[in-house]
Amino acid sequence: MTRTVRKAGYPLIFTQRMGIETNSHMCGTAVAGHDPAQSVLDPFCRSHDVENL
Repeated sequence: MTRTVRKAGYPLIFTQRMGIETNSHMCGTAVAGHDPAQSVLDPFCRSHDVENL
């Protein structure tokens, strides 16, 4: 998995196991906003491009 993630372009790979209280996204997040050119989601976390996604 480390090799695959590194090939995908992620230079930092953390392998220490963490408890459920350390909830995090491994590869980042999606940007929310009003402008579809600058964000993936609208302010209500819904897709700009696909209705009811």
